[in-house]
Amino acid sequence: LLKDFITGELDAVAIMNRQGEIIAIEGNTEGFHTLLEDKQELIDDIISEEGTKGSYRIGDTVVISQSAGIEDWVIINMVSTKEYFDETRKIQMNILYFSCTVIFVGILISYLFAKKLYRPFHIIINRLDRMKFSKKARESEYYYIDRAIEELYDRAIEKEEVLYENRNIIKRDLVLNLLSAKITNEKDVDDKLTLLGCNLPFHSHYVLIIKLHQKIYNSLDELTRNVLIYNMTYFFDNYSNSDARCLSADLFDGTVCVVFSMKEDDKRELAILRNKFTDYMKINFSVDAIILQSVGFSKLIEVHKNYQRLEKLIDYLYFMPHVYFLNEEELKAKVSNLKETMDIDFESFSEALVSRKLGHIEIILRNFITVAAELTVSAEYLNGAVLKFVFLYNHFMRDIMKESKNKNDTQLFKDINELYNVEDFYYWFMKLIETTFDELSRLEENPTKTVVQLIEKVIMENLEENLSLEFIAEKVFLSPKYISRIFKEESGMNITQFMTECKLKKAAKLLVESNIPLEELIKQVGFSSSNYFIKKFKEKYSITPVQYRRNSIT
Repeated sequence: LLKDFITGELDAVAIMNRQGEIIAIEGNTEGFHTLLEDKQELIDDIISEEGTKGSYRIGDTVVISQSAGIEDWVIINMVSTKEYFDETRKIQMNILYFSCTVIFVGILISYLFAKKLYRPFHIIINRLDRMKFSKKARESEYYYIDRAIEELYDRAIEKEEVLYENRNIIKRDLVLNLLSAKITNEKDVDDKLTLLGCNLPFHSHYVLIIKLHQKIYNSLDELTRNVLIYNMTYFFDNYSNSDARCLSADLFDGTVCVVFSMKEDDKRELAILRNKFTDYMKINFSVDAIILQSVGFSKLIEVHKNYQRLEKLIDYLYFMPHVYFLNEEELKAKVSNLKETMDIDFESFSEALVSRKLGHIEIILRNFITVAAELTVSAEYLNGAVLKFVFLYNHFMRDIMKESKNKNDTQLFKDINELYNVEDFYYWFMKLIETTFDELSRLEENPTKTVVQLIEKVIMENLEENLSLEFIAEKVFLSPKYISRIFKEESGMNITQFMTECKLKKAAKLLVESNIPLEELIKQVGFSSSNYFIKKFKEKYSITPVQYRRNSIT
């Protein structure tokens, strides 16, 4: 069994008892006995019951001890590491030789490169030293050297001129890379600014988004747009102030982004910049630009996240049509405690549509845009509310007033996307509703009649459902109380009576036209009780359903 433990020629394994006697041994017995003689204290520690270590390192040998599973017996395994260390030394020597070779080759290549690099000057000096030129000849050699230096100087000047001519392009690329987070470390930013010659110690930065009002921008021809945008970027690129710096970029679609930097965080400098730019645009182009300003930050690589936050604020501009300056810091405080919803009476709006109360609709919409401008809820919620108003109108047109020749759904929502702010939406929507009411007045005299027709349509199409007043009201987007009242006024019966009438008529038709078993027929027409169905059927037709079917066959 001990032979299975042997892994090399210099390894040995033995079983010893607590008295130090060898019970059995295999492998390098000579080496094991030498170990016993030289390291008696180690052996005593291994075979003692108090021995705590399981392995010992002695020179090139590792000694491992473990219990043999028999009382007072210990297995001792002596493993030689000499072969391993010999191989390691070979690898170390090979690495050393290889490293020396690489260093030598590198030095040789460097020497050859340097020699080739300085060869032109070496040739000139050798020629001057080797040949005894006249003074005139020497002056000729110096002339060629001077001319070469002048050419190098001229090329350097040309590159500087190209750099100066393209400074604004390089600035724009830097701003775009900062906005899109393509530059992620300060060193790259510093290198770009050094190239531009404007790497001054600025410690406070702001992002400004300058927008032309979309209504104005879309009304201009291409040439005028380009002139406006060019002058906007020109103003910021040439803004002169020893304590501040502007880096601008045209983001297209009438938008310019500016990274404004200052030595110290001074809000007055920001106000001066905004006022000068506003005056410049008014005097030269009679245009008011919209300015969105971020909070301050200390590192230019933070431009990206500040720009993203400003982009989210743009959604709020839709609900503040007369605001031309939006400060993120102030707006952040305003919207820090947004409510989940706001009080919008969609139910009253639906009822006013049906009743054609234009004045009531005007009050509801005007109240909505007034409260929306207070920004007590999120921009997402407000946009959803606008769409819900349109959806309710669209439902009114599609189902209740289906004979109208107004615009289709696709055109309706396309028109919404072309509106610039909530005030435009208000005037557009009121005009649309007013036009609709005028058209419908020419088509019919009684508005509530069409509502009753829709209710009847919903009931007829859903007889097999568990019909209720709430179910019907939900389908027509009106309140249960309202539809119950106008249905009674218009038809002279309540909705429940009408539903029963419709179910009985459908049942009578099925009895005549099909062979459906009575129980299944009752379910199809929406009666939950057979007895109740038979009772109502008999009240209406004076005979039972079975007799009705027999008579129809006869």
